[in-house]
Amino acid sequence: MKSRYRDRNQTPVSEGQVGSTRSLHEKSGRKQRPITTTDQGQLISNHMSTFHIFGIRDILAHITAIMKKLIKVMIGTSVVLMLLLFGYWIMSSNLMMPFNFQRELETEKNSEELTFLLGEIQLLLQQLVKLKEDIATVENNIKDFVIQTIEIKMQNAQAAEMISKQPDVYPGNCWAFPGSQGETVIQLVATIKPKAVTIQHIPKAISPTGHIRSAPREFAIYGLKDQYDFEGTLLGRFTYDAYGDPIQTFHLKGEGSFGYIQLKVLSNWGNKEYTSLYRVRVHKEMPNSIIT
Repeated sequence: MKSRYRDRNQTPVSEGQVGSTRSLHEKSGRKQRPITTTDQGQLISNHMSTFHIFGIRDILAHITAIMKKLIKVMIGTSVVLMLLLFGYWIMSSNLMMPFNFQRELETEKNSEELTFLLGEIQLLLQQLVKLKEDIATVENNIKDFVIQTIEIKMQNAQAAEMISKQPDVYPGNCWAFPGSQGETVIQLVATIKPKAVTIQHIPKAISPTGHIRSAPREFAIYGLKDQYDFEGTLLGRFTYDAYGDPIQTFHLKGEGSFGYIQLKVLSNWGNKEYTSLYRVRVHKEMPNSIIT
């Protein structure tokens, strides 16, 4: 029996064994590399190693394919998730922007309203302070007016008594008032129909200054029904002549009956400091001398 050797150090293998081994490979349909070893154990070991190598490769290829699919799925899922997150971010931004803008508008509007209200409050406070000042001024004016009214009434009463009852006329014995305009009211003893009024002043000859510029010039006479008659009835407007007779009588117009006579001096003969009256008389009957 012939034997074939691949390696001198290996155990020879019979043809029957080799053929048996080849037939097995042919039946399996796989192309195998030529086996030159004669050792039966070595032959089986080589066969198993080849099978083992091809099985691992298949498994690795399968695993690799699965991993690729997983990676593709993961990549697709990641892309989808990223797209979803991006879309959510866009939607959230678009929704929040109008909300934030509206909130900013409301905040700005509230700030403007608050500023306006503060300005109105400040204006009201200023007006209140001014009103208090005006009230204080009015109170002071009322006090002054009352005091002046009382003083004027007292002066008028004194003047009326003086100029109507004083028989002696000499320089300085008169009723004088500041400025060129003034008035006085004379209460009559009884209600009468006045016919005339007489104005008396000192002559220039006895005046210490040599003139009578303080004498009344333009004046008016009013008849009053009673002390509550504030308008009165005009009985005439006249002019006292400083260059004429010191005692001058003027005819009154009207037919009414009056209990008071009001004398209003409208101007004097040039004295800017005061005007003086020495005597005023009211006549029920027409006197002998009348200047009209």
